[in-house]
Amino acid sequence: MTLHTYYWGDVHIKNIGKEAAFFISPMKAAKAAGLVMSNHTDFNVTPLDPFWVIWSAMARESRSGTIIGPDQRVDAYTALQALTTGPAWQVFEEDRKGKIKEGMLADFVVIRHNPLKQKVEDIKDNEVLATVKEGRVVYKKIGI
Repeated sequence: MTLHTYYWGDVHIKNIGKEAAFFISPMKAAKAAGLVMSNHTDFNVTPLDPFWVIWSAMARESRSGTIIGPDQRVDAYTALQALTTGPAWQVFEEDRKGKIKEGMLADFVVIRHNPLKQKVEDIKDNEVLATVKEGRVVYKKIGI
């Protein structure tokens, strides 16, 4: 879980040293090794906010601003895969979840900004405009 880099990165440096702390949640190394990754939150310990999860995978910035493992930063597409196709594959549901594709379950969100085109520092401030579950709009932000 890459949110550890933000919430506990500074403490990990102090407790286990910089080298070990910089390898917390090594998404880039996992991808290079051919592993299928997922990312998540430890809700109730960390906020349940997918935009912060994407941001933390890309920025790997601690509360103090230290970059926790700069060589383990990933791009937006990889960070998104760790919230979509990766988890679907890990629970053996890649044939019905994780992608927007004909024949797949129609569960997705419409968001204000495309994270593939956003600056890393802006991703955590993105917002959900609508949620579609099984082909039905179940949430719509007022005013859209």
